[in-house]
Amino acid sequence: MRAPQPEPPIPGSFATPSLLAWIVNGKYVMSLPLYRIETDLKACGATISRQEWRTG
Repeated sequence: MRAPQPEPPIPGSFATPSLLAWIVNGKYVMSLPLYRIETDLKACGATISRQEWRTG
């Protein structure tokens, strides 16, 4: 028997709860600017643009 997969935190996104927690921790707890977070993600093999982070 298999449990149903939970809904993603952001529908249509690849972001997992742990990835979002990592970004929020870096931005608001560690006070990292977005370009540093982008660089850290790139070092882990995830290419993401700060342009995609705009909310409005």
